[in-house]
Amino acid sequence: MKKLFHLPISVVTALLIAGMQTSPAKASPKPQELTYNPAAEEYIRNELLADGEANLDLAFENEDQRVVRGEFIVELFKDPALQEIPFFKIHDAAILGDIKANGLSIPFDIEFQNCKFAGRIEMERAKIQSFNMYNSTVTGAVRMNRIVINEDLALYESTYEGAVVLFDATIGSNFFAARSHFNGTEVDEGTSYPFELWLIKVGQSAEFRGATIKGTAMFENAEFGVDVFFENSVFEKPVNFKNFKVGNFAYFEGTIFNDKTDFESGTVERDAHFAKALFNGNANFKSIKVGNLADFQGAVFNGDAIFESGIVERDAYFSNAAFNGDAYFDYFTSGRFMDFVGTTFNKKISFTYTVVGWPYFKDAIFNGGVDFEGMQASNDFDLTGAAYNYSKEPFTVYLASVDGRVLFEGFTAPAGLSLEHNHFGDLEIIGQENQQYKIIDMTATKIDGDMIVQSVETFEFLAEGVTVADSTIFDNVSVATKLDMSNASIGFFTIGQFAWPNNPDSFNLLGMTYNDIGLVDDELDDKTWAVLLKMIEQSTYSPQAYRTLEQFLTEKGHPDWAADVEFSRKHRERDQILTRYSGPWFWSSFLWLFSGYGQRPQFAFGWSALVIIIGTIVFRREEDMVILDDSDAKPPYNPVLYSFALFLPYIDLEIASKWDPKPDRKFAGLYKHIHRLLGWILMPIALLTFGGIIG
Repeated sequence: MKKLFHLPISVVTALLIAGMQTSPAKASPKPQELTYNPAAEEYIRNELLADGEANLDLAFENEDQRVVRGEFIVELFKDPALQEIPFFKIHDAAILGDIKANGLSIPFDIEFQNCKFAGRIEMERAKIQSFNMYNSTVTGAVRMNRIVINEDLALYESTYEGAVVLFDATIGSNFFAARSHFNGTEVDEGTSYPFELWLIKVGQSAEFRGATIKGTAMFENAEFGVDVFFENSVFEKPVNFKNFKVGNFAYFEGTIFNDKTDFESGTVERDAHFAKALFNGNANFKSIKVGNLADFQGAVFNGDAIFESGIVERDAYFSNAAFNGDAYFDYFTSGRFMDFVGTTFNKKISFTYTVVGWPYFKDAIFNGGVDFEGMQASNDFDLTGAAYNYSKEPFTVYLASVDGRVLFEGFTAPAGLSLEHNHFGDLEIIGQENQQYKIIDMTATKIDGDMIVQSVETFEFLAEGVTVADSTIFDNVSVATKLDMSNASIGFFTIGQFAWPNNPDSFNLLGMTYNDIGLVDDELDDKTWAVLLKMIEQSTYSPQAYRTLEQFLTEKGHPDWAADVEFSRKHRERDQILTRYSGPWFWSSFLWLFSGYGQRPQFAFGWSALVIIIGTIVFRREEDMVILDDSDAKPPYNPVLYSFALFLPYIDLEIASKWDPKPDRKFAGLYKHIHRLLGWILMPIALLTFGGIIG
């Protein structure tokens, strides 16, 4: 039936064409040089009435024969005879003039394939079932402001030379624009942007895979019910996705943004994929919300990247990304992993007051400054193998709270580490061979577990007020110019190879305490405990440091070593603390000389023996002595016993009271009193020292 119906139409069309061809046809004339073909228009109308599809290349061999008017297309939209057809399809047509269908209500699906529009398409506030364009070209602007499309809008694999405006458009199903070229860069009259989709509402998905958008693009407050696909698309000018909403996935893998990009306050209910995307301008993701995964692996940011106050419910991946401008992650929240493995930061990264489960920076490269102030991590903060190459200031983590481990294993930072006033679960700083730090500063940091410092060379090591709950290990550590661990509480202190500054003014252990001491690969013996004493002796004088070591050695069953520590303490106190030639200084000198500060009772006994020997020499001859007892029981004279009895007057040997130097021996008489006085002084000191009372 369809062939019989088309036969008279074809004959009429052929006659009309023959009548029109009064001159030779031109091959592929430009659309503006063409005039419309009434036969083509008639053919389209008849074909649409027949089956809703008009394919002009089947009836017209040359392109100049397929030219129809834009106003003719509008007439077809309004034609009562076409209101019942299910779809409206035109193939291989060239449309002259504008299509002005503003406000029309069109009941059928519209489709244009391989068509060329020399004018504009205006369908503002129109209501249609669907609008589909494939492999077509539009020279003028496309205006679909506030259009209502019940089903799909397809601007697919087509080229648009003018502005495309879909402000506040409503699309019930999908929006397809894959591999299309939106070349308009000028704003159309009465609009704001060359590519304007702000406030657009898409019920399901939007697809722009491989599309090119040359003008400024506006997607602000756009809503997409399911997914958006922009993989490998190109935005030549600024693009604004501010406050956009995606009900499921957002795909921007491989997309190129050649100017600034704004995704501020956007919402993606599931995953946001930006892997290998290229941002040549500033990229603003401030306050963006992602319900599951944010994937920026391999992305390149040539301008500043702003992720401030962003929220990712689960994981944020930035592995192997490159930040060539400043990177801001202040107040960012990631529920689980935040992965920067192998990422390069060529300028500053700000990570202040970020809340994250596992911040991973393994093998990351920092060529600019860093700021991790106030960061909170519920698990490990891993910087294993990372490199900090910025020379102007140390790698800084300040007021951070990390429940798990903080790992600087194999971490290189010639400018040093600043880890002040933090709260960590564990801390490990394990350096690389021949790698030095300018400074390691962990002043007032609290560590709930262990602190391990191993294979580290640094000029300054500052740990004033550090608190370590479990154990502290220093092994193969060298501090060249300044070491300050004053008022630190370091738990079980384990020492291996440890080199510290020789100047006490640069080595401060004042107030440092520990629960116990262990030695890496060594037992506590005469050699190793002396290392501990040497460490304290070469530091700033601290009574607390000495007493803590004394207590430790005593508890280990070595009171003799503890006595040596106390002797060293009192000796340093006299030499470095007491005012020379003051009363306390003389008393300290006296105790040092006669009792070794109470730790050497043999000193007092030795001095006592020396005095007794001197007395034996002075009173050696009986003929120089006179007896004071006239009784017949003359006691025998013994110079040793006499000297001993004089020295210990409270021990009566019945000799000191019966003999005396002859009156003419004035020196001997005077020395007798000195001898007794020394006895009264030295022997009590010896006894009290031996009993541990003097010290």
